[in-house]
Amino acid sequence: MLRPWAEDRAASGALRRAAAYDVGEHNLWIAPPPASGRPALLVSEAVGEHGGATKTVPVTPGTWRLYCSLTGHDVMARNLAVE
Repeated sequence: MLRPWAEDRAASGALRRAAAYDVGEHNLWIAPPPASGRPALLVSEAVGEHGGATKTVPVTPGTWRLYCSLTGHDVMARNLAVE
């Protein structure tokens, strides 16, 4: 599970994110920095226990947000500072 309000760092370019879920249903979105004006991208649909996904997303410098959009899952978000 992602730690709430945590922040990680990554280099700009292609971010390869492998998501493994251990309980319940979750999905994974990545939102670019708000100033970019670009929409959030779906990394994976909701999956059941022990599901997962891998997707490569082009990232640019700024603070990106990884999150589950399901109701009540907002504490599972994490900021990613791309340098």
